[in-house]
Amino acid sequence: MESARTLLLLSLLSFCSSAPVIYTDSHLVELIRSGKKTVIDARSDLSRQVSGYLEGSILASEYHQEDPSIGLDGVIFVVDDEDDVAEEICSENVLCYRGSLEPFSDLLTFPKVVDFNALSILLEENRIVLVDVRNSSELVNPGKIPGSFNIPLYEIPEAFSLEPEQFLEKYKFQLPAKDAQNVVLTCRSGRRVKIAIRRLEPLGFTQLRSYDGSFRDWVARGGEVV
Repeated sequence: MESARTLLLLSLLSFCSSAPVIYTDSHLVELIRSGKKTVIDARSDLSRQVSGYLEGSILASEYHQEDPSIGLDGVIFVVDDEDDVAEEICSENVLCYRGSLEPFSDLLTFPKVVDFNALSILLEENRIVLVDVRNSSELVNPGKIPGSFNIPLYEIPEAFSLEPEQFLEKYKFQLPAKDAQNVVLTCRSGRRVKIAIRRLEPLGFTQLRSYDGSFRDWVARGGEVV
């Protein structure tokens, strides 16, 4: 990350422009959606896991590696507000978008793997459906992650072929859309999650996310258990 930051700062030092143009957030949203500028994502991994990222954007660590010909006048940086990177990068001459990604909801994609910190935020903000694929007996002892729903692995993929009304009655949450990006799978250690995803992909559920550390990681990091 430090090397990527150094490259960015060197590029900024060599960048000069005529009179700066002041853009509002709405102008930047329009500019990003137009595709006229390359989007460089300089946010943290946590932000990307929680809020997603713009499809086709380039990680700051890959800037100049992806296409060395892309100059600073041809990019917009997406940054975490009040982050050190934002303070170092953003100026009147360098376009930075610090706002919410909600205006780009139709363009967002999400990392397939979620870690403990991201999962904690996503659950607290009610942004995801967490599906535990362990056996029901394991939910009693040693317990479960608060807010999770249970579909045992042996009922997958058949469960996802039920009619929506049947699914809701049996599992107590809505049958996810096949392109849903807000479904995270967990188990004891991550092994059963991978099996569940392999079983569901042929049905068209290709955007499922996984908590690879699963219950063992949750407990080891001090997560609440009910």
